Amino acid sequence: MMRNILLLLLTPFYTACAAQNKTYSSRLEYSLKGAVKEVNTYGCVASNDNIPKDTTGFLSKFTMTFDEPGNALETNNIYSPLTPGGITPKSLTIYSGTGKNMSYKLLTALEAGKEKEGDYQYVWQNEYAYKIINKADTTSWQLITLDKDFRMIKMVTESDSFKAVDVRETIYKNGRIAKVITRSTDVSNGRENSYLSIWVVKEYDKHDNPSLLYIYDHADEQELKAVVFKRYQYY
Repeated sequence: MMRNILLLLLTPFYTACAAQNKTYSSRLEYSLKGAVKEVNTYGCVASNDNIPKDTTGFLSKFTMTFDEPGNALETNNIYSPLTPGGITPKSLTIYSGTGKNMSYKLLTALEAGKEKEGDYQYVWQNEYAYKIINKADTTSWQLITLDKDFRMIKMVTESDSFKAVDVRETIYKNGRIAKVITRSTDVSNGRENSYLSIWVVKEYDKHDNPSLLYIYDHADEQELKAVVFKRYQYY
């Protein structure tokens, strides 16, 4: 479950908004309503008996910024230390380009003394799918598939010894997102694992962007696993 929380917090979470402009932009892929400048996403461990009321004690914080036309500028991810007294794992993504002509530099410090830097490029396969290629290692890539409104519906991640597939189903109610179901599988060292993640929207901000979400990992939605808070800034 922790894999899904940490991974899925980094992927787009949609609102019920039809694309008015069919020209691709990063903000359109995230399908945010209004002229969002910055979104902060906090992931907090939860249970039925312990439901966080605010972002204090978050497990992860994901900040993403956009320019006024909607192109991604930066993402900044911070996680709680993996061990008591350990470093605070973090990563920074710096984007370049506009529209579909995008690339980025990724700086990570997930373990002490193991800082990494990589350069990545979007390579469009067709109008609604693109690969993210590691310029230094083309055997490592992600394939993103979008719907006709440029919202992500599938992500495939692959390297020499690892492959993961995330497929997303979005459910709407009264013109707004109500629930997102992500079915994930991964294969590592010949072993296959399957995961289910269900995000249920509980509250929205004034622009109808989701602001409070509950996360479950079983179809019955009986055992709460995490709570996500989202905070937005607008132009």
